[in-house]
Amino acid sequence: MYKDVTFCNQDIVSSGVNMLEKLMRDAGIDTAWLVSYLKDPEKYRQDLMKRIGVDRSAIKAALQAVTNGGVFTPSSSGAVYKALEEKGDPDLSYQRANDFLDGVKELEKPMKKLGKTLMDLEKCKPLGWCFRGKLKNAIGQHYDVVEERKAGDKKRQAARERKALAQKELDDGGLNDTRKKYLEKVIADKLPPLQGRKGQRFSFMVMGMEQSFILRLIELLPPDNPVYVLKHDGFISKLPVKQSLVDQVKDECDLPHLKFIEEEM
Repeated sequence: MYKDVTFCNQDIVSSGVNMLEKLMRDAGIDTAWLVSYLKDPEKYRQDLMKRIGVDRSAIKAALQAVTNGGVFTPSSSGAVYKALEEKGDPDLSYQRANDFLDGVKELEKPMKKLGKTLMDLEKCKPLGWCFRGKLKNAIGQHYDVVEERKAGDKKRQAARERKALAQKELDDGGLNDTRKKYLEKVIADKLPPLQGRKGQRFSFMVMGMEQSFILRLIELLPPDNPVYVLKHDGFISKLPVKQSLVDQVKDECDLPHLKFIEEEM
């Protein structure tokens, strides 16, 4: 019954980085590292894999951590450390995080500038990223800053409790050196920021831009190419999307470095 049905799985290559590049460009922030990365993402990943000594999935997770608004720190509570963690070896994990961050250090200052912009609604207003005191993304959704603050308060309380438990375990004694070092790192880690995490705002803005591109592309598809499955950075349709349509939406969304390719099912 299904012998004549075809499926084509298509995605944006490095979707989040493409959206991040536009956000930075709109805010007047240097995008040189991002543009260089988007020319050949796989080369960057392979270079970092060799440098750190981990597999592709770990490098991809670490890259997502810093490009999603994560803090550029090798701290054991940070997303980079967790992405590259070697279970039972905090020293190696910490060294991997340091080496990775050294490999992407040119991105740190631009990310901090964009983070400061997204955390200041007054700076977001002239960029069209704010509406009635709330962040607004490309598909018109609004981000509730008050709810973000409440979530931030909960995370700070959880971090305090985690530090207290670590201190108690350390005080009780009878630990090996590896466990002691780990607990000392937990105690020394900074608390989450009062205003919530920049990453939440990054994700909100990036998600809106991804959906704006994908939904517009679907809108232009001909009737003989239905979409079966919608994803955050692509979709599964009956036939491949014509490059002319991709180019049209790239121009409309101002995403000059974007590549929309077919992936294996």
